[in-house]
Amino acid sequence: MPRLQVEAIAETEIADAFEWYRTRSGTVARVFLNALDATLTQVGQLPERFPVVHKDIRRAMVPRFPYCVFFVAETEVIRVIGVVHGKRHPRRWQSGA
Repeated sequence: MPRLQVEAIAETEIADAFEWYRTRSGTVARVFLNALDATLTQVGQLPERFPVVHKDIRRAMVPRFPYCVFFVAETEVIRVIGVVHGKRHPRRWQSGA
């Protein structure tokens, strides 16, 4: 099974989203991280179940939250290249893939 690698930009986006939720509710922030963790686990286990949205980039939706995980599944590694709010334009991750 390929290993999951979260790129630095995605880590920053996760931290920013967590902080936004934390300033409003610590409980909601923890629920967000749990939902994101469950999504990343599914991506790591069966990446091909998620749709291709641009070239070789796939998208997994985070349940209960308006965030998408964008990733590239390679033989040895699954690279998470973005964790983006659904209202943001995807050009940022598209240019980095």
